[in-house]
Amino acid sequence: MAPDVAFRTLERQRAAANPPANGHEYPALQRLTAAHVDSFNALCEPPAGPSVPSGGGGAGGGLLELAVADIGVKAVFDRKAAASGASRGNKLLMWIEDVQVGRPMVPDRDKHSRNRLIYPAECRERGVSYCGKLMAKVCWSVNDGPVNSDRGPAYTQFGVQIRCVRPDQSSQTVTLHYLSDGQVVFRFSWRKQEYLVPAVLILKSLLAVSDAEICDDILRGEADTWILERVEGLLRAHKGFGVYTRDQCLAYLGDKFRVVLGLPADFKDREIGEALLRKVVLVHLDSRRDKYNLLVCSLRFLSPPVKAIPPGASLTLARDKYIIKTLNKAPGDIGQKLKYFLATGNLVTGTGLDQQQMTGFTIVAEKLNFYRYLAHFRCVHRGAFFATLKTTT
Repeated sequence: MAPDVAFRTLERQRAAANPPANGHEYPALQRLTAAHVDSFNALCEPPAGPSVPSGGGGAGGGLLELAVADIGVKAVFDRKAAASGASRGNKLLMWIEDVQVGRPMVPDRDKHSRNRLIYPAECRERGVSYCGKLMAKVCWSVNDGPVNSDRGPAYTQFGVQIRCVRPDQSSQTVTLHYLSDGQVVFRFSWRKQEYLVPAVLILKSLLAVSDAEICDDILRGEADTWILERVEGLLRAHKGFGVYTRDQCLAYLGDKFRVVLGLPADFKDREIGEALLRKVVLVHLDSRRDKYNLLVCSLRFLSPPVKAIPPGASLTLARDKYIIKTLNKAPGDIGQKLKYFLATGNLVTGTGLDQQQMTGFTIVAEKLNFYRYLAHFRCVHRGAFFATLKTTT
């Protein structure tokens, strides 16, 4: 008589494909493989012991954050010094911060999945890598300082800059500047000339909204009296223009920019105002409602104490091309090297990383039986270097 043995293969497969949210299906296996899983979690999560302060002055994070903090700052000058002590021109500093690894998810082109998360069981069946997107914030500064505050005595280092691309691939860059008196101005360039327009005037020109609606859209239900006072200051300053309806705001803009836009003389002020919004304000969006929502979101982001990275003045075309050329030198897929390392165990590095070996860092887990497979998660790999020693047994 055959022994009554239940392998529960389908049950384990269902648990692996749809893991429970309240814990592990098999706590004993979770404890057995904890050291292996925690070694990968250490890339993104802080250690369980006392936190290690990061190089950027933060509270300390995973190994990836500490490694990025150790990269430092890259400096680039726009001219070469002809002699010792000569000026090198403007200095551009670039550094990386706030690196995050996203959750493994289905591709963006998949529009039908309800649950977009994927798990290792699905990746094994499909023959794909269990990986997520690596996102990083690239920061830059010109001449060791925030450029926005150098534009005038009322300017602060806070600003939001948006580069919009039209369907014909031409671009229009706009900037929201936060002033020291609490006002916000909308800056754009037209035919190599810069113009400043109060942000509330742009909002009221886009949609027929009241002051209460603008205030509610910016606050979004948050009971923050400090931000409420700033918004009230913006609306109070707008009263000085003497325009209250959308038609009045459009006519006011059209009267001020009639000569600048160079439209036909028989155009009414309101039509010129509409043309200004269409040609300058967030040109990548067609709907006036979408433009309004994006400006409101930018104003919400500008409200201190939110920390905004100073975008600074627009770089010249030469610098823009230099940055693109520099970024193109880097490999397009940063995770490809990590995939190669995990697949082959060969370490490709220019510094050596103070390692005694460059190969044999990974072992393929054999599944001749379940116990041998589990043994890989608890064994200690001494390294390929020790295999070359005569004293090795």
